[in-house]
Amino acid sequence: MREVEKIALIPARSGSKRVKDKNIIDVCGKPLIQYTLDLVKEMRFFDRIIVSTDSDKYAKIVMEVSDAEIHTRPCELSLDHSADIEWIHHLIGTFSIDPNAALFILRPTSPLRSGEFVTGAWDKFINSRKAYDSLRAVKLADQHPGKMWTEINGDLMPLFPFSINDVPWHSNQTAILPKVYAQTASLEIVWAKTILETRSLSGSRILPYVCSGQDAFDINTAEDIDYLRAVLQ
Repeated sequence: MREVEKIALIPARSGSKRVKDKNIIDVCGKPLIQYTLDLVKEMRFFDRIIVSTDSDKYAKIVMEVSDAEIHTRPCELSLDHSADIEWIHHLIGTFSIDPNAALFILRPTSPLRSGEFVTGAWDKFINSRKAYDSLRAVKLADQHPGKMWTEINGDLMPLFPFSINDVPWHSNQTAILPKVYAQTASLEIVWAKTILETRSLSGSRILPYVCSGQDAFDINTAEDIDYLRAVLQ
């Protein structure tokens, strides 16, 4: 059986709003993105490592701390509303990536993920009895959406119309409701051919990879940066 080419894709768009230059902010003497770059290099698992960025400043920093390839993301694919599928599709064409390659999306904002977490996901994905288009890391949701509401024309309405034995989700004990997962930013695996054939980042069959703790940690706020510094120190 032909060995599958495994490619690490590290997105590093500039212009983050809540934490300015989040992907390159200094954390204990290193730019944030370097933690992910160091991990994938130390793993000796990937055939290629590609950083996708719209910033010359970011690209320079990446080249100073690693030997990763640089994908220069066009400005029109780097807007606040630009979907990931757009830059990944562009990257596949730019680098002439084999459709049978496996793409690992590893965002810099999850710097505490472990190599064992990544390889464990790959083992589950490649050895599954079913043919999956992608794998996505998820964690148990902190709050069950069955207990959430929305307002429509001034009326309070349950977010989901589901029930158990004719009792609405919102009126059931949380313990008996179906498990619900929130996606994390720590890892996605997708076949390049899934991107090309479906113009989708996930395809129709998605394998869940449940994680918790540091593997599920993601940076969204200044408080998250403070927590990361405390952990690393």
